[in-house]
Formats: sequence, C-alpha cells, structure tokens
Amino acid sequence: MDRNEEFFSSVETEWQIESGSFEQWTKVDASDMEPKPLSDLPELSHESAILIDGQIICLNTLLPPRFIGARWTLKYSTRRHGTSLKTLYRQVHDSDSPNLCIVKVC
Repeated sequence: MDRNEEFFSSVETEWQIESGSFEQWTKVDASDMEPKPLSDLPELSHESAILIDGQIICLNTLLPPRFIGARWTLKYSTRRHGTSLKTLYRQVHDSDSPNLCIVKVC
C-alpha cells in the first residue's frame, strides 16, 4: 500500500498544472451549455417533403460548426429521382461536402 501511495503522489506532483488566479469563480448554468437554436432556416435548394421548419432548424444546430447555416442542396429524393440506390450513389458520388441522409419510414 505504501508503494502505491508513493507512486501516485509523485505522479500527481509531476503533472500538476496551475495557472491564473482562482480567486473569482463564475457559476455556469447547465442551460448555458446547450446549443442555441438558430432563428432562421438555412437556405434550401428545394422545399423539404419530409422535414418541417422546426426540425430543419434543430438539425442545422447539430451540424459541425463550419456547416451551420450553410446552404442545403437536395442531392436525391425518391419523389424526384425514383427509388434506385444506384441513382442515389451517383448523385452524391462527386460531392465535396458532407451529406445528410434523412429517411422517412411510412
């Protein structure tokens, strides 16, 4: 037991990092940590047949930060392009940006 205490106390002092002044503490409310929904819809190339505006806004806030608010371009829709997976793959194959696949189960 004594050997374990010696080991962990030496590791603790070797890796201890302190900086700044700790005299003033700021209380952070958990609700401040939640992502804030955007008030505006991102620009859409076509109206969504699956999602309502509130869902689009929520999904937009969950995207990686560099894509939040970016234009959404419809790449594939069964209503426009049919039900072939080959067509889906062809439509998104040359895409440089990430793709979000939304499926509605009836």
